[in-house]
Amino acid sequence: MANQQIHLSNHWGYFRSTGEIFNIVFERDLPHSVDTVWNALTQPDQLAQWLGKATVEPQVGGTVTIDFQGMAIVGQVLQWKDRELIEYTWTSDSFPGELSIVHWALKKKSDNRCHLQFMEKLVSPHYLTGAGPGWHYVLDTLALALDNKPIPVWNDHSWQEIAEQAKNKYKAILTDMPEAEKSTGGEDTPGAAAGMDQRPAADSDAAIVASANHATERKGDSTSPAETVSENSAKPAAKASLLIRKPAADVFEAFIDPAHTTQFWFSRSTGKLEAGKSVTWYWDDYGVSGDVTAQMLTSDSLIVWTWPAQGNINSTVTITLARRGENAVFVTAEETGWDAGTEGLHEILVGQTEGWALVLTGLKAYLEYGLRLNLVADHNPEALKEAP
Repeated sequence: MANQQIHLSNHWGYFRSTGEIFNIVFERDLPHSVDTVWNALTQPDQLAQWLGKATVEPQVGGTVTIDFQGMAIVGQVLQWKDRELIEYTWTSDSFPGELSIVHWALKKKSDNRCHLQFMEKLVSPHYLTGAGPGWHYVLDTLALALDNKPIPVWNDHSWQEIAEQAKNKYKAILTDMPEAEKSTGGEDTPGAAAGMDQRPAADSDAAIVASANHATERKGDSTSPAETVSENSAKPAAKASLLIRKPAADVFEAFIDPAHTTQFWFSRSTGKLEAGKSVTWYWDDYGVSGDVTAQMLTSDSLIVWTWPAQGNINSTVTITLARRGENAVFVTAEETGWDAGTEGLHEILVGQTEGWALVLTGLKAYLEYGLRLNLVADHNPEALKEAP
């Protein structure tokens, strides 16, 4: 192993962003069935072959532990759709205070081929160019494991080789992101985010491991095209973001404590949000209520809950708080759970996005200026419940 040299594949990733929140994304077509890839992503014995010794509780709220290149990763499952989607938080004592979300989504293309979308969400800007080569290598090792090919041993020297090959490339991808992509997320045109040609890359070995005397055969140079991205790879989502000029702790508390939340959103609640427990929120002006189950609360940075949504589903709401110094936070609310074929999907997403924009605006007015704008009630006065 000491004489082996690692060469990354030519399947480059790209970046998306909304304000200060960045995601890194990889799209790959794999010559394996959905079942085969799903097992590699979720079964501990298979994860150990390419990612690290792991445990996975196969349900929303379940615990994920991974020994990842010497780092102890502990996470919680946020989404689990069998053979379709797994998403979990990613934290480590090696990076105190940092939390991201790892997302794996599969889509069948044929009996023996599937499309994989990987994302690491909420990546801090100063980790981006390191995360690019790192996850690029991880996905290459996944492909090697699926193909029953040898996987190189990870060590500091191998990371140095990988960084030398790819760090400048990912810096260039980040630098070349159009301004529209940086402000809106640009999920409809992911290839453009990387400033790349979207012609499909030829199928090739995921990663090439060669002896030192074959170093001149290096592949995956900076001119390699990106893979074709499936138009339907992104899951339907309603999303809104806004800067709140208050400390993250204040914003976090405003979402979980009804003493504050009732000042800008619903009328009353049966209790404070607590992970793993359900409460009922009431909008008395409209005569409606909803049961809310908190899936995860990470102090001052992340709130995840599920609740009933239009389309007869239970959707998942993820509130992320990205600090902007000590006294400001960039808040993003994202709601997911619908399928592309949901009836009336466009109207649902437009309505939910508008609703989240109103909630964040009301939150900003309440926290920054002490104002109650009554935006939720005034948004649809014709539907208000008549006073007795």
